[in-house]
Amino acid sequence: MKLYVLKRPENVGFYDEVFGFVIRAQNETRARELAAGECADEGSGTWENSENSSCVELYPDGEEGIIIRDFNAG
Repeated sequence: MKLYVLKRPENVGFYDEVFGFVIRAQNETRARELAAGECADEGSGTWENSENSSCVELYPDGEEGIIIRDFNAG
């Protein structure tokens, strides 16, 4: 299994929407399917379409830091 981080572009979205996921899946297609199944008001197409969201495989090596901070102040 691989680990993926999926994110929407910055400055996109409103309340009751998901802005990102970290998902373990066999491949990017499956990661996008899982994200689409857990969408909120942003709709499944946000996660299924690579023009609306990014999907990057995470590797165990790399710089120290936070992978995703998904915060929407209301």
